[in-house]
Amino acid sequence: MPKFPYNPFDSSVGFGRKFIQWINNVLKDIGSDLKENKARVDNLIRNAPQPSEVVDLRVDADGVEHATAGDRITKDYDTLTSQYVYLTDTVDIQVKDINQKILESKRSFAFGYEFEHIAHRGFSGVAPESTIAAFIEAINAGFNSLETDVQISADGVPVCIHDDTVDRTTNGSGLVKAKTLSQLQSLDASKLKPYYSGAKIPTFEEYLEVCKGHCKYIYPEIKSYRSQNDISLIVDLIVKHGWETKCIIQSFRYDDLRIVRNLNPSITLGYLLGDLSTFNNALDKIKTDGNGIILSEYTFMLNNPSLVEVARKEGIDIAVWTVDSAEIIQRLKKIGITRVMSNYKNVGW
Repeated sequence: MPKFPYNPFDSSVGFGRKFIQWINNVLKDIGSDLKENKARVDNLIRNAPQPSEVVDLRVDADGVEHATAGDRITKDYDTLTSQYVYLTDTVDIQVKDINQKILESKRSFAFGYEFEHIAHRGFSGVAPESTIAAFIEAINAGFNSLETDVQISADGVPVCIHDDTVDRTTNGSGLVKAKTLSQLQSLDASKLKPYYSGAKIPTFEEYLEVCKGHCKYIYPEIKSYRSQNDISLIVDLIVKHGWETKCIIQSFRYDDLRIVRNLNPSITLGYLLGDLSTFNNALDKIKTDGNGIILSEYTFMLNNPSLVEVARKEGIDIAVWTVDSAEIIQRLKKIGITRVMSNYKNVGW
């Protein structure tokens, strides 16, 4: 049997397709040899006397004696032909199964990443969202990465808070960008989780310091600012703390991401979206830029699973938000999603 000339672990080869082509060629060669041998023996038998020793040639492997050696060879040939058909059908089924497993493996571990669980605003299901307590709880719970929202205070300091106002999450009221850092940090950010009384709105730099040595990636989202010039304040801190190659900076405002790229070539841009037209727009921008991922609302991906393969063919990864169901996470895994944001850790990850 000739040696299979390809490495089955080399995904660039197309293992399943190459393997079935190779085995078919080998079997065709065997079939061709059988035909030639049969014709040659038939010719000898037809043109030569049949002494008693030819009887041995008429007996097959099962001990059945045939009228002529030619009949016995015909029977052997037909048996081998049936085995050939069975073998090719079996190999075809097995190769399809191999290809399916390879596809599932590629979907699950695209780009060499293991599944990544991202703490949405920290461990916000347990601690006050986007506070140091939430970030530390997320790390202790085993989240791989931390997401947070970033806004700029009235005196130009990046801080971690989701809403444009402080009303929902603190005991204060008013716009974040209208308050100084001192005013923001005088507020109690435990409004939604009162047993963390005294929690403060942290600075973005404090978030970066907590993440150091504990996070695979950081996922800051650009929210409210005084002007687009403030984006440089966020980028400067990312670079200062050495996160530029482990940072996915997110935004729904793609002009903000363009500014990030003009400021730094290494930071990965995260395009937030939830519909098809925005997906196509983001895909085009990432293909042009060469360093970005899609961050989608999860139901959009579940309803449009083919888009995962569309993105992957371009070398573009997808993360989804915000999933707190073990059943949904399993469904996302099956379509190839490798990055998921959650408010809780015990959701079957």
